[in-house]
Amino acid sequence: MKTVRDACQLQPNALSVKLSDQIEQLDELISAEGNGTAFFDRTFITQGMKDLITEGIARLAGASSQAVFHLKQAMGGGKTHLLVGFGLLARHAVLRATYCAGMPHASSFQGAAIAAFNGRNSPDHFFWGEIANQLGKGEQFRGFWTGGPKPPDENDWLKLFEGDQPVLILLDELPPYFHYLDTQKVGNGTVHEHIWDAVNAHLGTHAKSMPDLVEQLGTMRYGHRPRFADTFCGSGQIPFEAARLGCDVYASDLNPVACMLTWGAFHIVGGSQASREALAIEQKKLVGKIREEVDAIGIDEMDAYDKLYPRETP
Repeated sequence: MKTVRDACQLQPNALSVKLSDQIEQLDELISAEGNGTAFFDRTFITQGMKDLITEGIARLAGASSQAVFHLKQAMGGGKTHLLVGFGLLARHAVLRATYCAGMPHASSFQGAAIAAFNGRNSPDHFFWGEIANQLGKGEQFRGFWTGGPKPPDENDWLKLFEGDQPVLILLDELPPYFHYLDTQKVGNGTVHEHIWDAVNAHLGTHAKSMPDLVEQLGTMRYGHRPRFADTFCGSGQIPFEAARLGCDVYASDLNPVACMLTWGAFHIVGGSQASREALAIEQKKLVGKIREEVDAIGIDEMDAYDKLYPRETP
């Protein structure tokens, strides 16, 4: 029986340091792959990839109501690879005939119009302008970036997507982009603050932040702010995020250390500026008292360091 090393053969660029640069450019990757044959020659279609392709093709063919697909793999889990593969199949009918044989609706349309955006880029015309440009309709959205950002509303997007050709929008690495937008000043606020007008018009709210939006939507649906309970909260990461989004949170755990960490996440990390300043003052007082006791005992600091901290020995 062959070993894994003998059975596997590395692709020529598998160890190339430039590969990481290419991965960040989703739109360039799709264009650089040409008709996609070389891409699929070196790609094994897993069950997860097959599921995405099947459902996505059905949507592009107008046979499914599922319009959004959210990929949740961890970093390095192959999200970009999946996006590139699906984008190539959506664009090339010949490619689908080879690699999607037997899939429902694979031959129901020719080629989809594709726009791909990577959030590590920050174009002057914003992500909505970049999508419009890639779809060949940049002029239609020009008014939404000239003279400052003006986010398009739902009707504007629907007009952009009008036509007989199905449209596929691929979005990757969005958090860095939205963090960047939050730093860009526009008038007396930021780009994010201007987006709230479109969000509120669509949802019937008057929010100016995510906690505001969560509270208002919860009140509209349940009559109160949404409540979140985590009976096995561990270090508190999940309830902390729920609280950050504006939910009323109830968390517990049998492990006392986990409870301590959760308490710290809420009351220290998530505490107010005033509470953190008060805590810093108390910390300094505690350090001072300990130092007084150590000095009173007469412990040499370097001697204590040698005894308390492990040292590497030959």
